[in-house]
Amino acid sequence: MVSSISGTTGSAIPPVAAPPTKELGRDSFVRLLLTQLQSQDPTAPQSSEAFVAQLAQFTTVELLERQAGHMEALLVAQAAGNQTAVASLVGKDVSFRADTITTTSAGEVRDFSLEVPSSADAVIVSITDDSGRVVRTMNLGPRDAGRTDMAFDGLSDNGTPLPPGSYSMQVIATKNGTPTEASLLERGAVTGVSFLDGVAELLVGGRRIRLPDVVEINVARDA
Repeated sequence: MVSSISGTTGSAIPPVAAPPTKELGRDSFVRLLLTQLQSQDPTAPQSSEAFVAQLAQFTTVELLERQAGHMEALLVAQAAGNQTAVASLVGKDVSFRADTITTTSAGEVRDFSLEVPSSADAVIVSITDDSGRVVRTMNLGPRDAGRTDMAFDGLSDNGTPLPPGSYSMQVIATKNGTPTEASLLERGAVTGVSFLDGVAELLVGGRRIRLPDVVEINVARDA
């Protein structure tokens, strides 16, 4: 902070206030330093140590501004690279973790996969509607470790076709009575990419799929 400096008349010159900005930039710092030099008493100039210290502060401010500019350029370049990489997925098939399944016609068959990292004594898939009511329970029995292709036939537990819509899926796997890891996967073609709010999401079958949910990138089925 600039100290009060005595003028030639012996009266105290009030401290020079920084411009009313949130941050003291390079130009403001130079103006402040020049004002201080013009206002000091020639018979009692500011000590060289204080002057050198302020010059060091100026150098630090300038370096920080340059680093901020370089960092911003790097972030822009990285964001552009990420968007290009994500956009390259359009037209490819991806496998992704799914907790919902959508049907567009009554009784429509939808394919999905069950992935069990380690063997399980019992695996149950529960399907519920938008009100939370269980409409289908699929008892898959014991399963070895690995991935198994499955299908949901769009029927309820009593055998009637379920109305078109989105249904929640939950998988429960147990080993010796203890829950073990299991997940449901779907596969679909990427038709587009969304960057809403700066977050990249894949558009698959009318749904938005988060990149962390993607587990595989596959060759398109019609390739």
